[in-house]
Amino acid sequence: MGKQIRDLEAELDEERKQKVSALNSKKKLEADFKDLESTMEMNNKMKEDALKQLKKLQVMLIILSSLRDRKNRPYLCLQVAIKDVTRDAEEAHLAKTEAQQQFKDLEKKIKTLEADMLRLQVRKNSTLVIFQYILESFQYYFQKNFRRRTSVLLSDNAVPLKRNVMT
Repeated sequence: MGKQIRDLEAELDEERKQKVSALNSKKKLEADFKDLESTMEMNNKMKEDALKQLKKLQVMLIILSSLRDRKNRPYLCLQVAIKDVTRDAEEAHLAKTEAQQQFKDLEKKIKTLEADMLRLQVRKNSTLVIFQYILESFQYYFQKNFRRRTSVLLSDNAVPLKRNVMT
């Protein structure tokens, strides 16, 4: 019997060690995963920056090539400038449209919240009126019954007292 207990305790200890080992492995894998995610994010940012730099260099190459060709120089520079201004104007228009839509959405939310607040205020007021009416009714009922019981009690007590005095 004692040997079976020792064997079971040994198995339990072994399972505990395996569980701790598995938890440590899981933590290590999670840490490695987070490191890989941060590395991937950093690489994506670097890629985006490199693409932006490439576009800038391409524009500069167009400008430089247009400077070599003196005949087309003003036309190409103007064309690049027009493209830049057009792109900036489109981005500004999109931002303005998005801001207007957000403003409209917020106005709708404010109106619905104001309506809800008004409805809740009306509900609160009507509930208070009902509560006040119930309270007054209860007070009236309590006072009326209290007076009646008090008068009955006094009249019941008064009679035996008189009888006791007469006897």
